Amino acid sequence: QQTLDPVATLAIAKSAPASIAAEPRRYAAGLSAIFILALAASVSSANAVASVPTAPQHNPEDPIVAITPMYPSDAGSSTVNGRVVVQFTLDKDGSPVNPRIVESFPRGYFDEVVLQAFRKYRWLPDLDTEKVRQFTFTFAGEPDA
Repeated sequence: QQTLDPVATLAIAKSAPASIAAEPRRYAAGLSAIFILALAASVSSANAVASVPTAPQHNPEDPIVAITPMYPSDAGSSTVNGRVVVQFTLDKDGSPVNPRIVESFPRGYFDEVVLQAFRKYRWLPDLDTEKVRQFTFTFAGEPDA
């Protein structure tokens, strides 16, 4: 594909025969059309490879706001591993409703800190407010030095 160079087109037009001077309006209109075509050709070829990036997809089961629960301060040792499963439904605005612990190991150890953090979680708004959902928290204790 051949593209027109606007500068070269203008140079050719300037070297046109003197007879064109007799009809300046017609000559100017022709020159404008050539220049516009050359400019359009160069712009369209430059944009031919442009692409629009796509946004990453969000899994609706994942929260859009998630607060990490703090390790229990009264535990005395941060070496305990654990798991807490919370069951809940969502409000129309994406807030968790009636969260309750359905599984906890060790029993009761992480429950309070999980519920404190979980109440601040948010999901994308969902029309299905009756759907029962579950979310799992896992704690990996770090050995004391």
